[in-house]
Amino acid sequence: MRNPIPFCIFLFTGIFPFLSASEPVLLTATRLGSPGNDRIEGVAFAPDDTILITGTFGESLEAPTLGEPQTESQYKTGFVARLSADGREVLAMLQFAPGICHPTTVVAAPNGQIYLAGYATAGLEPLIGAFEPLIPKATTRQKELTRWAPFVHRHDPQINRNLHDERGVPFVLQLKEDLSEITSGTFLEGWQSVWHVPRPLGEDQWQPVDIALLPEGDVLVSHDGGIISDHGDRRPDYRDFYHVPDYVSRLSPDLQTRRWKKEIFTPPNDPAKVKKHLGWDWPHETLGNTRIHRLRAAPDGSSFTIVGWSPSETSSEPWWSPFCFQFTPDGELRQTLYTPSPMAGSDDRMQTLVSDAAVASVHYDHAGDLLLVVKGDGGNSILRRDPLDFRNSVPNGRWQDNLWGFAGRTLFWGGVVRVDGLTGEFKRGLALNGRDERNRVAPAWPIDIAPLPDGLVAVASRHSTRFPFSENAWSEAEFPPRSPGGSLLILDENLSRRFATSLGAVQPFRVESRGTRVVLVGMARSDEVVTHEPNDRPGHIPGLGQSGYVLVVDLDPETETHD
Repeated sequence: MRNPIPFCIFLFTGIFPFLSASEPVLLTATRLGSPGNDRIEGVAFAPDDTILITGTFGESLEAPTLGEPQTESQYKTGFVARLSADGREVLAMLQFAPGICHPTTVVAAPNGQIYLAGYATAGLEPLIGAFEPLIPKATTRQKELTRWAPFVHRHDPQINRNLHDERGVPFVLQLKEDLSEITSGTFLEGWQSVWHVPRPLGEDQWQPVDIALLPEGDVLVSHDGGIISDHGDRRPDYRDFYHVPDYVSRLSPDLQTRRWKKEIFTPPNDPAKVKKHLGWDWPHETLGNTRIHRLRAAPDGSSFTIVGWSPSETSSEPWWSPFCFQFTPDGELRQTLYTPSPMAGSDDRMQTLVSDAAVASVHYDHAGDLLLVVKGDGGNSILRRDPLDFRNSVPNGRWQDNLWGFAGRTLFWGGVVRVDGLTGEFKRGLALNGRDERNRVAPAWPIDIAPLPDGLVAVASRHSTRFPFSENAWSEAEFPPRSPGGSLLILDENLSRRFATSLGAVQPFRVESRGTRVVLVGMARSDEVVTHEPNDRPGHIPGLGQSGYVLVVDLDPETETHD
């Protein structure tokens, strides 16, 4: 085996009960990164069952590094690394000089080629220039844009931070299997916009550049359209925020040819209603800025699905409008779920469904159903209605756990939903909420989801107080609603809890599965996190500050292959 690259691994030791083979066995749980602030945002399995991770380090490590530092950029040190199949060793790593890029996503093709995506500044241009990119240059003018946003959001002081930083534009790279060099790459349209909506979570500001591979090798990429930055002499107005699409591009395996590019807009909104409530003429049929949070392709390549939310306007609230679009591989719309017109209904605010909502993630299970991750800020939500027609209720008994009684502004709740992958019919839903001391719904919501054999499902989530942990939980740590912790759940085919544990002060970003093995990545906000390090690793320094986090579990660890 190759010698692992020296790496600072931060540990907070703990003791864990024995778990039977029918429950997730903890292989590795570790803080991982530099002495600075680190985050791991992407994870994937390679064909040989090793684990690929990507994200940013607060400080560069002693590892191969590409490019020159970009001093105007806010980005830290982007990296991609390969871990052993149990997550215990770093086998290879490639860094980018500080300021070049903020990677969000990594995937591996069956032939071993690695694809990396995220946001990059002009510092990436010399690294991809020889490959005749589709778009060879990064847009840099956005650094002078004041991120003004309409109505209630424009007065929030958080909007006006870092007004002159240089954010990047979407990129996708192809790397050698050993991560030694770039073999192709291109920029794509858009740039990394930051939408702050007044919520205590901060997750609304994050949007990945996501990747999905089709069976024939083509690469699907979702990319942020940003916010229009070229206003001329006029003050920014609604055109700059409410009529900017996101995109999905289909690229050839070598990234040299684009098969098609599709603009993703929010659902149509009646211009007369816009004028009635907002007092201005609106020349477009849509009113919103889409934010794609996940892109997944069906294993057989028959469809792909994008999900997310959009800042939008209704007669009052909500301001978050969810969407779920399913397409054919040729980019033709196949069906929509949880995708209302923002001013629908007699009251012009989603049929009085006034709670902000988002579809935060999606996956295809092994039977072809769609697994959806949903979250909202109140019980009167479109997410509790029929995903095909929000005027209809979900049939009785198909939502598990009731959702009456919410606790003030920090009333975020979330659920996992299974729908038919062809018809969109609602099959089952599980609300993840706990209950506070007054029996009100306590904040809890899922972040990402991955299918397992026999209809089981792995869920990465966040939780606050009174979260319903299972009896075999490794930890039952609770957190205040405004600073939630991380959790891991294993659900059965009916979306009933089979295992649920706190992970401590973890913010998950992704969870992926290969056979019975599950990897969860994110960031540890402190050293109070679930850790498990089977091997003696002398010489590693204790944890400092915010670190990357990697957890690997297996429901059947004796199985040699996880294909």
